[in-house]
Amino acid sequence: MGNLEKQKEINERIKAIKKVIQRYRIPILRLSEKIDYPGTIVADVLFFRKKAGDDFLEKVEKGLEGIIRENRNLNVMTKQHDREEKTKDSFENLGFLDSKVPVKFGVKIRRIRYTLKYSKEEFGEKLSPSLSVRIIDEMENNQFVPSLSYLIQIADMGNVTLDWLLRD
Repeated sequence: MGNLEKQKEINERIKAIKKVIQRYRIPILRLSEKIDYPGTIVADVLFFRKKAGDDFLEKVEKGLEGIIRENRNLNVMTKQHDREEKTKDSFENLGFLDSKVPVKFGVKIRRIRYTLKYSKEEFGEKLSPSLSVRIIDEMENNQFVPSLSYLIQIADMGNVTLDWLLRD
């Protein structure tokens, strides 16, 4: 392969690297830390101010793969945390203060839990996302009615209809 062809191949690899950096919004400084090179050198290569060899480009590509993998893991953890926060917020902002809780609702929840032989903690863990013992206790004492998705899960666990669960 001639020098011109080799340089074209290197330029194409650099362009592909730049596309990945833009797509995943990876800072050059983070990439430089990952591959243990000064940020100025990485920037000079990416903006064609300095020539790069195959070894350097390979190191950059592996560094990018590692960063993308880390970002994906972080995104999964962030999404899980966001889901937990939404659940927490939904309990605080349900707006059920003016609504009437069915009189026998708590008794029915307790009956389902007893039939399944679950403690309050186990019962809360079976729901998705899980509920705390405090929330289960509030439901059984007719102080709280969960969202529809939880009501459906509870009805399914107890093998009862949603209508039966909410009817007095």
